Amino acid sequence: MESEDKPLVVLIEDDDSVRLSLKMSLVSLGYEVFDCADGTQGLKDVKRIRPNVVIVDYQLPGLDGIEILRAMRKDSLLSRIPVLLLTGFEKEGFREEALREGFVDFLKKPFSSDDLKRVLEVLIRYQKTADVMNTASAGRRRKILSKGLQDKFHLTEREFEVVALLYKGMSTDEIIDAMNIKRNTHKNHMSRILKKVNVKNQTELLQTCYSLA
Repeated sequence: MESEDKPLVVLIEDDDSVRLSLKMSLVSLGYEVFDCADGTQGLKDVKRIRPNVVIVDYQLPGLDGIEILRAMRKDSLLSRIPVLLLTGFEKEGFREEALREGFVDFLKKPFSSDDLKRVLEVLIRYQKTADVMNTASAGRRRKILSKGLQDKFHLTEREFEVVALLYKGMSTDEIIDAMNIKRNTHKNHMSRILKKVNVKNQTELLQTCYSLA
């Protein structure tokens, strides 16, 4: 793979051993990696590089992972970049909390190289699709997804709208605002969608969307 074709990843992790190991894994998978150990510097790198994917630890010196994500979501040039959260937390409900904040997914330490590869491939496609779908009309989005999702999995119109907006690259909060629904309503929609499509999480749901589209 030529260097100019390599997907760009900004990796922000303050544990030197974890950062080095993760960087080596990413390079071996064909990614170009820019890494740092400080959240404030990491956000500066994201603004400068505009990578395909950002991988950020939850707890960092300077800005923490959530602060970095929130800053990116306020910047129109960075708001569509998928952010993967890296964490060792086992707190109940943490995954749901992270997704509500707008992280596309998260990897719990320790994780395998195969886990990392699978999630990154989805995130790269997610970002590229978001760029395209962000310029497409609502009718075009429906044409791409409707037959595969609604016909095959019998989603309701509202459930399909949730998936279409997720496919476009919107965070949970953005979907809630766009559809003018309550957070609990979104949660119920997503629960039914995952059950109908027979997937475990939003990453797997996006994989299904990509395969159908």
